[in-house]
Amino acid sequence: MLAQSLFENITYSFDTFLQAVGKETTATQGIKHSTVSVKNFFMANRIDWYCFYDKIANHVLFLDTGNPVITGSRFLDKTLQELTVSWENTSVFLTHFHVDHSGNLAYCLDRGSNGAYFIAPDAYDDSLVSQFLSWTRSSDAIRCDEQACQHLELLFGKDYFDGVNLDKCHHVGAGDAFDIAGYHLEVLPTPGHVSEHACLIDYEKGHLVAGDHLIYAKPGTMQLKPDQHLMYHYIESIKTLDSYKLSSVLMSHHDPLFYSAEIHEFIHHTWKSYEDFLPNFHERIKNLGPITVYGLASAKANQYPQGINTFAPSAQIRRIALMFGSLEALYDYELMERRLDDDGAYVYFTKRRL
Repeated sequence: MLAQSLFENITYSFDTFLQAVGKETTATQGIKHSTVSVKNFFMANRIDWYCFYDKIANHVLFLDTGNPVITGSRFLDKTLQELTVSWENTSVFLTHFHVDHSGNLAYCLDRGSNGAYFIAPDAYDDSLVSQFLSWTRSSDAIRCDEQACQHLELLFGKDYFDGVNLDKCHHVGAGDAFDIAGYHLEVLPTPGHVSEHACLIDYEKGHLVAGDHLIYAKPGTMQLKPDQHLMYHYIESIKTLDSYKLSSVLMSHHDPLFYSAEIHEFIHHTWKSYEDFLPNFHERIKNLGPITVYGLASAKANQYPQGINTFAPSAQIRRIALMFGSLEALYDYELMERRLDDDGAYVYFTKRRL
């Protein structure tokens, strides 16, 4: 069950439904696109949902599933009614398990979808919340806050498989592929946004299903554990995308991108923003002395009236996770060192120069 306090007052409306992608050029035939405006959801104010429709094979591949609270579930039934395809002729590919992408998974499988395919997320266990609070030295500040702990459980994936028919779930990896509507879509693991994130790519057509790997956002990756290397993996992945000569990109919170020049500009801007971010971030914090994740998150919020306590507990968790990801990236790129203190907290400090 979703933590109710985190999903109160969410409203949504479909702005477009099952529109052709682009102008139904050869590169985008068989792809349908719907857009949803969302209010009061902490992760996004827009959801872009896609499916591949193979008219000859009478099959639909859902790209993610939406969520019963954030997008509703009935749009999936309406999609199949419009395309005159039965649930038994559908499959699901999940780019990752954030709730706006995977929340209707159980619904799809219960309705008759023949299978769901995804890279396996990290396993959940009940110790992860307390470990995160220890690693970041946030325990004294937020251990007893119910909303904060619920939010951490959500991010760690406590409810990912609640009610899901696991017999219909299939793990995939690099090189696994889906052939549908004239596309040969290979699984491209792209850890960064989360560890299990995956794209689909048709190398010949230059078509990329990006999920949340490409988004309009400031540089940063939320990290929940040490040594996940999420920002490092993300930066290295972005570096290679231009080599694929992409002609179209489907994004989960924005209009699709077309034409190689437009796509190159977006990818280059994203890569450059991260290339600039890390040294600038390091320059701003290197004189703070040894610092914990929570200490840095608090220092970064000093300009607000009540510091980090200006924000709701769930928002504090996300700010702490972003600082965790940034400090771990500095450690991965050998710009900072770290130690593990006796209380279980990681402490980061400027790398010594010989």
